[in-house]
Amino acid sequence: ENVINAVAGDIIGVYDTGTYQVGDTLTVGKNKFEFEPLPTFTPEIFMKVSAKNVMKQKSFHKGIEQLVQEGAVQLYKNYQTGEYMLGAVGQLQFEVFKHRMEGEYNAEVVMSPMGKKTVRWIKPEDLDERMSSSRNILAKDRFDQPVFLFENDFALRWFADKYPDVELEEKM
Repeated sequence: ENVINAVAGDIIGVYDTGTYQVGDTLTVGKNKFEFEPLPTFTPEIFMKVSAKNVMKQKSFHKGIEQLVQEGAVQLYKNYQTGEYMLGAVGQLQFEVFKHRMEGEYNAEVVMSPMGKKTVRWIKPEDLDERMSSSRNILAKDRFDQPVFLFENDFALRWFADKYPDVELEEKM
């Protein structure tokens, strides 16, 4: 059924070919407005993730894209290896992610802990691959912004002391 009119509070379905994202607002008229972005929380647990079956890569990528867009987990990509890494506030988020990937996208996943505890964003102009060490991982978030994942607060402080001109942001 086609909807001709909708008013505030109406819930309608929109066919989407990938144009819209969770939280987008559709409006008619000249007065444009934007809502505040949906809140995100800085992850405290990180896991490497990959498709268990190489033949399911398409489903795997589609599932990750959708679930990350919904905010189920946060996605990072290792700058050097291209590996996918997920960030979450709690273990339950990973369990929900895995369950939904397998149930909704028919893509079994392999997840392994990384031993990293915190993430910080840096400005692209401050990026230098030589800053990577055994205590951190250089990656990009889903918006292609550079981040470092640190194993603990000591590693974060050590990095900040070694590179005092690099601003480390808790959230981007």
